[in-house]
Amino acid sequence: MARLCMYVLGPFHVTLDGEPVTGFESAKVRALLSFLALESDRPHTRDALIGLLWPDQPERAARRNLSQALFNLRQAICDDETACFFHISRETVQFNLESRICHFDERSLRGEISDVAERDFSQHKPLLEMTWVDARAFAEHLAAVQAHSHSCLATCTHCIPHLEHAIDLYRGEFLAGLFVNDSAAFSEWATLLRERLHRQALDALYHLTEHHARRRDNVRALHYARRQVELEPWREEAHQQMMRLLARSGQRSAALAQYDKCRRVLAQELGVEPAQKTKTLYERIRSAGEARPHNLPSPLTPLIGRAGELEQIADSDRSGRHWQNSPGFAGRTGTGRRFFPRSLFRIAGAPEFNRIYRLHHCQRHRL
Repeated sequence: MARLCMYVLGPFHVTLDGEPVTGFESAKVRALLSFLALESDRPHTRDALIGLLWPDQPERAARRNLSQALFNLRQAICDDETACFFHISRETVQFNLESRICHFDERSLRGEISDVAERDFSQHKPLLEMTWVDARAFAEHLAAVQAHSHSCLATCTHCIPHLEHAIDLYRGEFLAGLFVNDSAAFSEWATLLRERLHRQALDALYHLTEHHARRRDNVRALHYARRQVELEPWREEAHQQMMRLLARSGQRSAALAQYDKCRRVLAQELGVEPAQKTKTLYERIRSAGEARPHNLPSPLTPLIGRAGELEQIADSDRSGRHWQNSPGFAGRTGTGRRFFPRSLFRIAGAPEFNRIYRLHHCQRHRL
């Protein structure tokens, strides 16, 4: 664990060696630390920092305020020659995100650094990262997803854990509750970053919802869908996901109620009606409850190894791509050509799948 941990996704919070840091004298000191930690790829001139946080003050007073803020910052996080959290000169300031512990007392750290430290004590190599910032870790997980090649993100076993870790880090909007007066430049910087992180979190939650929906894990899928609605109540895609998941899990009334919630919040917040896709989904769920119940026997065992094919056919209607012909199923004995249509019927949750035929002259899905 890093010595200095900064949490800026949600309310501002800093810990040093696991203990909360409470010595920051003002919101501008917190803002200064946040800016330097997230823009640590380059040094910043003192003039630029003054323009960021003290733009309307006389130059002499502004420079004095910057010096006092840096002094308070270093004092609060116990910055010294051994920690070296900052590179500070007469002209520039830079946060040292790459700082490490290079010199340490063996007896005090032996139980803290585990066997990795045991191997490296004799060489005195850097062992402990000194700083960790949640927003940077969040970005690193999303960068790993962006760099990976996959045909479908919702089914990528390499990327889903990265999305889950990223969402675990996202406690709320960037610097929630931190207000800095008379600093338009800082407010603009924070707003742009806040909106970008917000959109990235929503996208990650959407793909996690799709992933768990495909795996038939309705509980986790609903959890991530609800997180989307909590972050952005008017996010219509999340309401659609919740409606499908609730209907599929047998909660038809809750699915219809979710549509009403979506309709109300869109009217109140944006002054618009739900999209046609949402209305169509609502009508399908409503009419599905009025359809004649089927008399298919309950399966003793689940269909194994056909999840991809089931989702492909079921998704054809969800996405608006209707089959030109009735879907048919061909295959050798024992491949599941009779069990497959029954499984498709159960997961579809829509009346258009009430009749599934085995036809020879139709679009086939070979099993």
